[in-house]
Amino acid sequence: MTINFGTPRSGLAADERVLTPDGWTLVGDLVVGDFVMGSAGWPVEVTGVVRLGSQPAYRVRSGDGYLDCGDEHPWMVANKNTKNAKWVTRSLRDLLVSGLRQSSRASKYAQPKYRLPARPVVQYGEQHGSLPIDAYVLGLLLGDGSFRHPWATSYGSTDRALLEAVRTEATRLGCSIQSEKETHENFWVFYAASGQKYAPNLLTRAVRELGLWGHRDRDKFVPERYLLASPADRLAMLHGLLDTDGNVLASGAEFRVVSEQLARDVQDLARSLGGFASYTTRTPDDSGFGGKQLIHHIYLRLPIGVPTFRLARKEEVRKERKYAAPPTLQSAEYLGLRELVSMAVAAEDGLFIAGDSLLTRGDCDPTAATPAFSWIEPRAALAG
Repeated sequence: MTINFGTPRSGLAADERVLTPDGWTLVGDLVVGDFVMGSAGWPVEVTGVVRLGSQPAYRVRSGDGYLDCGDEHPWMVANKNTKNAKWVTRSLRDLLVSGLRQSSRASKYAQPKYRLPARPVVQYGEQHGSLPIDAYVLGLLLGDGSFRHPWATSYGSTDRALLEAVRTEATRLGCSIQSEKETHENFWVFYAASGQKYAPNLLTRAVRELGLWGHRDRDKFVPERYLLASPADRLAMLHGLLDTDGNVLASGAEFRVVSEQLARDVQDLARSLGGFASYTTRTPDDSGFGGKQLIHHIYLRLPIGVPTFRLARKEEVRKERKYAAPPTLQSAEYLGLRELVSMAVAAEDGLFIAGDSLLTRGDCDPTAATPAFSWIEPRAALAG
């Protein structure tokens, strides 16, 4: 095996996640010749892997996630509060010595000193196949639909636009809309049944093939095929989920569900589109939402210029930010000794996506000049 970088100084935890064209895998499972996702959102080849054994490790936190790495792991950073600050590469140890926070005139609390490269819009490619159900409509069904009726998928909503979107897709799949009724004031429910007697219900068949049939709300998830779909389809899926179970919150949205996996999938969708997405849990509240079940809560912001909702009544009241809010280094905590793996990629900037969708560098000389990274503006990536 040929390693094309110098003596490895440190690396990522072997059990840390890294993003590949086929989804997430573990750093410790990579070999030379594999591909991971780079700073432009496209695959880059892994050109070097060295297992370093047990070394001191830290959990480095950003505003919406973390990454586990060694104290000599290189980070590409820029001073958050300096106009036109240059990108530099520094080891975690150097960053900790200089301090990750600094005082600010705008706040009595110390603020993060360093920003990280912005997340790209991930381009998985077309190798994962076509989608059996329109991505937006499947998002609506995951939000306000039911897959537990004995003979048909059901859907209910107060929004006529959402009802029509599901009705149109069901009709496209040859279904017949049956038993449509107003169950209580302005709330309508219908069933998407087979269009002809003894004919297969293609919507139900697709839901079964995706592994969703029979799942309760607490067990719902976004099928992997949709998580790895094109950026346009991933955005459509996210819009469907937010149009049903999302609420406007300042410039972004909050998403509350009783399914942890569905919440995590929404977090993954938002991050894969270049967005910010934090995860918390909350106990049941007085509103009755979730009953006695734990509530899984996502707060997310998409890049400026990318709509958060498709439903007009929600998107129209959302307040767009004037300035981008890149990820920042918040803190680092010592984890003890962990198995580390050093790796390098065939990219000029050396960056790849790991941990909680953070851009980090492969092993390199922290004193070397830092090249510009190949970030593509999200609106351009989604349009193209």
